[in-house]
Amino acid sequence: SVPGSPPPVDDAAVTVLETGTTVLSQNNGDYFMPKLSPGTYTLQVEKVGYATQTISNIVVVDGQITTQNIQLVTAVATGSIVGTITLAGAPVSASVTIDGTTFSTSTEPLSGVYTIENIPAGNYTVRATIIANPANFQTQNFTIVAGQANELNFVFA
Repeated sequence: SVPGSPPPVDDAAVTVLETGTTVLSQNNGDYFMPKLSPGTYTLQVEKVGYATQTISNIVVVDGQITTQNIQLVTAVATGSIVGTITLAGAPVSASVTIDGTTFSTSTEPLSGVYTIENIPAGNYTVRATIIANPANFQTQNFTIVAGQANELNFVFA
């Protein structure tokens, strides 16, 4: 393998969409699709834990071996945060940010509800700041669980 390159992926399902033929990649990442007639094809490559890749316009020429390398990308599991921010028991306009990231949003003005989506699973510090008084903020450590709408509420006195 080439230093710095991703490791080979074994048991990835490689499918020719036009024929429905599927083969699995070997432990060195190689795959071989036998008996394709000359023509133009689309490959779809799938493996749990990786983003599905689709490669179009692969030309197979009679009497030649066609090589198509594919680099699978690790799928990132994400979740979301939903919650309500209140001040003295009433909904309030606030900004919500996740420290150390570019994720941010504001509450709905009348309900105090906010949502931030597509956050990679992991541990974060979430900050809520009252828009009318930026010196009034709270932080909470929080874990994003992939595939879930994780609830996190802030209550200001």
